[in-house]
Amino acid sequence: KDMAKLGCMQYLQYIIAASQFHLGKLAEAQHALKKLDAAPRNHQLYYSILFKTTQLSRRLGVETKDTYLEVTVPSRDQIRFEAKLPEGTAEVEWDFTLDDFSISFTAYFEPEGAQGK
Repeated sequence: KDMAKLGCMQYLQYIIAASQFHLGKLAEAQHALKKLDAAPRNHQLYYSILFKTTQLSRRLGVETKDTYLEVTVPSRDQIRFEAKLPEGTAEVEWDFTLDDFSISFTAYFEPEGAQGK
């Protein structure tokens, strides 16, 4: 009970969010901040954690805006995206966040000028 009043669990949740952010896992960082926001706020570390999470949320918002593209796809429709990568790019990552329902996707990688799908 004393640990709950101190705010240790909330602080650990902040550390998870910050770690995910610094690893470049922005969706996971947002998820951790949402869990923290739902946690009880009547603890001794509240203002310290609030300051840190506010700062992280602002940074995450800027990073997310620069990193992610928001797309709305009507039900049972298809959308095609094309990304041209600079020569020498060794690795490409992507992730999805969904407001509702689920998706299926297929990714194709083709050299420039190749005939394909």
